[in-house]
Amino acid sequence: PGDLLYAFTSFFTTSLKKEGNSGRMYNIRLAAERLSGVRVEEGGMFSFNEICGPYTKENGYRSAPILSGESEMGYGGGVCQVCSTFYNIVLRVPMVIEEMNWHSQGGVSYLPAGFDATVGTNSDLVVRNVLPYTLRIEFENLDGVMTAFLFRDYED
Repeated sequence: PGDLLYAFTSFFTTSLKKEGNSGRMYNIRLAAERLSGVRVEEGGMFSFNEICGPYTKENGYRSAPILSGESEMGYGGGVCQVCSTFYNIVLRVPMVIEEMNWHSQGGVSYLPAGFDATVGTNSDLVVRNVLPYTLRIEFENLDGVMTAFLFRDYED
């Protein structure tokens, strides 16, 4: 229920031949599940790390390639793609970005440069809802296709 405001899709490999990719797929699914159903009240703040962090074994994350396999292994590898997928919705609806960080000037392999957002111990994606109603975040994740949805949420 609710009006769909925007959706954005990104893609990831499901090949198990790539080292650590099963952990990356698991982390993507875990972070997307944690975000699904999150509501951001009118005037409210949303912090990605508050919901999904910390990116540790103790918090349920597995070791996986950081930066889509272009760097070392670490707990929570793949979560940045979930964040980046949501960030691309934020760029297209009236929300104020309070904090965000890019991976690097060159960006990441799964999105054009400038359209990624990284999260971690020292970086977060924080946005403020300036719309006159509550927003609801949802994710779908199937066979290497991840879609983030942002809905106008209605009271039950």
